[in-house]
Amino acid sequence: KYYNDNSGFYKSEREMNVQEIVVENDSLALVLKNNIEKGADFGQLAQKYSHRKWSAEKKGVMGFSPVSVFGDMQDTLWDSPIGKVFGPVKFDNYYGIFRVLEKKDGVPVDIGLVKKQITYNIQNIKGFPFMIKRLEALAKKTTVKFDADLIKNYKFNLAE
Repeated sequence: KYYNDNSGFYKSEREMNVQEIVVENDSLALVLKNNIEKGADFGQLAQKYSHRKWSAEKKGVMGFSPVSVFGDMQDTLWDSPIGKVFGPVKFDNYYGIFRVLEKKDGVPVDIGLVKKQITYNIQNIKGFPFMIKRLEALAKKTTVKFDADLIKNYKFNLAE
C-alpha cells in the first residue's frame, strides 16, 4: 500500500536522447545553427565539426541518458520541444547546439528492488512521530533531553 500510494518516489529517472554539436567558438556555432535552420543535415555537420569525437562518430546522437547527466542544462533540455534546435549554449570553454530527439518518463521500479527502502521509510513515518510524542509525555513528568537526529536514526522492530 505504501509503495502504491507513493509510487512517484519509486520510479526510474527520466531519460532523453539528445543530438549535439560541440565547437570551440561562438561564431562557428552560430554559422552551424544557421545552416541547420536553412536545411543542412544536423548529423553531417556534427560529424564534420563537433569537437567531441565519440559524439561526432554517431552524428551527434548521444543515445538515451538519465536527465541528471545533463547537469545545469537538464531542465532546459527536458523542457525543449522534441526536434527543436537551440543554441549556441556556452558551457566550459565550448559552445553547443542541441536537439532533443526523444524523451522517456520514469517508470515504476519493481517493488522487490526497493523493499528495504520502503520498510525504512515506513519505520520513519510511523516510528519517529510516535517516539517524539512518547518522549514529550515523559518530558512533562521529568527533565529529559533528547537528540532528535539520534532518535530519528534509531532502528527498531515494528513487528512487536
